[in-house]
Amino acid sequence: MQRRIICLGVLLAFAASPLLAAGKLFDGEEKTFVFVGYSTSYRWPNILEHKINRQFENAIVYQVMNAASGGAPVGTWVAAEESVDWQRSYGRMLRDWFLPLDSRPNMEGRMRFGNIPKPTVALLQQSLQRTCPIIQGPDDRENIVKCADEMQKLVEALHRDGVELIFFATHIYKYTHEPQVEHEKYALDELLRRDLPYVWPGPELWRASKARWPEIFTQPDQVHLNELGDTLDASAWYELLMRYDRGELERSLGSAWGEDWRESIYLKGKSTQQ
Repeated sequence: MQRRIICLGVLLAFAASPLLAAGKLFDGEEKTFVFVGYSTSYRWPNILEHKINRQFENAIVYQVMNAASGGAPVGTWVAAEESVDWQRSYGRMLRDWFLPLDSRPNMEGRMRFGNIPKPTVALLQQSLQRTCPIIQGPDDRENIVKCADEMQKLVEALHRDGVELIFFATHIYKYTHEPQVEHEKYALDELLRRDLPYVWPGPELWRASKARWPEIFTQPDQVHLNELGDTLDASAWYELLMRYDRGELERSLGSAWGEDWRESIYLKGKSTQQ
């Protein structure tokens, strides 16, 4: 009896998430992706939309709606709903792309593109700046768990509001905030180990962008991506989503990023200098 109940629960979970059950994103059926991030990602989602629609002549079948909000890391998106932070990030995303929602009976009407499907896939390129304590390294278990908890709040909110599949990537290299940004990967690893089958890893962007810093960054700030950087970012996302569609991706950073992902480049460099 217990086994039957468990199996029924699994079947119901898959029935509630057709995309997750099918394991296929690019099936020719119209669907909407929503991007959740901030000022480092204002442009590249448009490039990604072009890439995933190249097979269709003069048509956009897979919409990529960019909900990026400047200066809005995870903590902003999971703030109290009455706060200015939530209203300018998560709340604005809902009003722009998602409404009406049974989960949000107090919110009516969509502000933008009411003729396209509501988003069922979310692409997150996010950061934990100003969200949780700085993770000192792979053994900083206490802060890893705290930061993963904040990530989980965001993905669970998206799932409650109708997103069936979420791909989560950490921030690009940010020379002003290291090793904090690099070490966010340990929180993402913790999140992926939790029982959230709708959460998948996004592409590895920190090492890739650090290797080409400052070439692919705007000048003089060297924090935001330039046109070349945007193209590379979009290509990384495209390749990862294609891998998912081909069944080549597993729900782990080792699968998405390579088995050497766990090493802290910052700590390795610090030990070498000593």
